Amino acid sequence: MDRDDRTDLGRIIDEAIIWHVASADDAMDWDVFTFWLEADPRHRACYQDIARMDATLLDHRDAIRAALAEHQAPTRSFPGRRARLSAWALVAAAAVAIGFVWFPGREVPQARVYATAANAMPVKLTDGSTIDLAPRSRLTISGHDERDLALEGGAYFTIRHDPARPLAITAGPVTVHDIGTSFDIQSDPENARVEVAEGHVRVDARSMDTPAPLQAGQSLRFDGQAGQVLIETVGISPMGGWRHHQLNYNSVPLALVVGDLNRYAGARVTVPGDLEHLRFSGSLVTVDGNRAVRDLAQLMGLDIVRGPHGDRLVAPGSLRPHRG
Repeated sequence: MDRDDRTDLGRIIDEAIIWHVASADDAMDWDVFTFWLEADPRHRACYQDIARMDATLLDHRDAIRAALAEHQAPTRSFPGRRARLSAWALVAAAAVAIGFVWFPGREVPQARVYATAANAMPVKLTDGSTIDLAPRSRLTISGHDERDLALEGGAYFTIRHDPARPLAITAGPVTVHDIGTSFDIQSDPENARVEVAEGHVRVDARSMDTPAPLQAGQSLRFDGQAGQVLIETVGISPMGGWRHHQLNYNSVPLALVVGDLNRYAGARVTVPGDLEHLRFSGSLVTVDGNRAVRDLAQLMGLDIVRGPHGDRLVAPGSLRPHRG
């Protein structure tokens, strides 16, 4: 590492310390913090290292007091940055005394991947947060402190509140930012739905002008094909209903409903392009895939075409022979 690199790293560490201290203040500007965090991979690594070091030092505060007493610095004061670095030198000495070693920007741990077939899977993070990974879904956990997640499919998240360890979940076209709450995500490569049961999250995507904040009782639906974002109030009780074999909808495109039945009910059903954007409102039970498809067809006034490779929903009367 040359001199310029060391200077740059020192600046990042100083900024990470400032942000970590600020995170305990109710006036913390989370949008500016997130922008700083995502501007450089080293920002997130150093910030998480600072937060981890602070937590470890707090856990060993009695040993630290004793170590600082043994390594007491002269009473001479140093202005500005030097004073801050002198203080951190004492903290580092205490950290060594309790066996804590910190390497800024160290190598990222290997990612963990979870994938499900017909059944859901519980996943637990090291901080006690829990994730119910939906059937036929995939979750990748990476980054320092398991704060970078990628979801394909669906999952219900119950995240421990910790402003010092923000969570980022990439799900299809969107990224969900969270510091501790409960929420449900359903996604495919082009679409995503986010519903918040407790707390609040922030959702953004490349095609969105500004991130969208969501609070408890709100949902966001991102339609990649139409390039639309819809935020609405949906209430609390139906969220994550798939965990109890029930899917609840309020004016959701038929294509998304069909995708959910394939994932949660084990159905094999498709819908032609001209019907994909029909809207469905109601509830479906997913215990039996065939019954769920039949219920959906009846509620939507559609016909079912049975085939060796699955079912297809079609407009009523489209199977009648043509009369010339």
